[in-house]
Amino acid sequence: MVGLARYVPPTAWCTRLTLRCIAMVMIWNQLAEGDGDYCAILVIINSILQIILYSPMSLFFINVISGQNTLTLQYGKTAIAVLIYLGIPLAAGVVTRFGMIGLLGRKRFEQNFLPYFGPLALVGLLYT
Repeated sequence: MVGLARYVPPTAWCTRLTLRCIAMVMIWNQLAEGDGDYCAILVIINSILQIILYSPMSLFFINVISGQNTLTLQYGKTAIAVLIYLGIPLAAGVVTRFGMIGLLGRKRFEQNFLPYFGPLALVGLLYT
């Protein structure tokens, strides 16, 4: 997410907020000592719903409800932006998790990889 947020143009404030929001849910859950697995499942479901529904909803609100002709969104460009900024981090997280579990085994993944890699999420959040 950090790498993607770095290349988001400053005018795309909505995308930057979405990236921060997803990361904040995970960080606040960690700070509150919540159930990390449950939080991860909710974030994944939220990301998938955003990937599916963001484009049609944004087109509906901007093109139909606003009633203005000065700004029109195209479905293809909106869908590609959503896939880039939400789909890539989601896919990277899934590939990292299952790849490292397959490479290290679940026990070593949880005991060695997560304690080292997990705190980097806070650094990534602060960077964005």
